[in-house]
Amino acid sequence: MRPNLLWICTDQQRWDTIHSLGNPHIRTPHIDRLVREGVAFTHAYCQSPICTPSRASFLTGLYPSSVHGCMNSNMDALAVDLGPPQVVPFWPCRFSGWK
Repeated sequence: MRPNLLWICTDQQRWDTIHSLGNPHIRTPHIDRLVREGVAFTHAYCQSPICTPSRASFLTGLYPSSVHGCMNSNMDALAVDLGPPQVVPFWPCRFSGWK
């Protein structure tokens, strides 16, 4: 049986703003539980400070400047032609049977 994969990305939150990752001045009980029971990336890099281009970059493997038309609150972003299929982080999961 395969484990469940759940990707959670909080907006504009650095790793050091989470209690369980070392910040004694803040309470983040729900995120702390996710850290205890899952994986926390403390040395990740964000391609864009804006939400939608950053997530589009993560999901496509392309730089935000390559995903033209994908801007924050842009409902037309789904219609953007990305060209030939790209190798993206989730594809190995799909080919292994995850849906």
